Amino acid sequence: GMVCMFLYGFVRIFELFLKKNMILKIIIDVLFWMALSIPVFYIFYEINSGIIRWYGVFMLFAGMILYEKGIYTPAKKFLSFFIILFRYFAFCSFLQRKKGV
Repeated sequence: GMVCMFLYGFVRIFELFLKKNMILKIIIDVLFWMALSIPVFYIFYEINSGIIRWYGVFMLFAGMILYEKGIYTPAKKFLSFFIILFRYFAFCSFLQRKKGV
C-alpha cells in the first residue's frame, strides 16, 4: 500500500502542472489506478494461490492510509514551508535588484 501511494505521489506532482483541467486529472487518476491494479492483483494471486483474501486487501488500504497520514502529509507541510521561504527570499532579492540596491 505504501509503495502504491509513493508512486501516486509522482502522479500528484505531475498533476500540479495541469492547473485546473479537472477532466484530464480524473482520466490520469483512473488510468493510474487501473494500471496499478494489475500488478497488485497478480501479487495477491501468486502469494495466496489464486485466492484473494480480505486481510490482504485490508492491509493494502491500511498501508495507503499510513503512508498518506504518516509520511506524505508531514513531508508535504515540511516542503511547503521551504517552498514559501524560497519564494519569499527570491521575491526579496528581485525587489532589491529592481531598486538597484
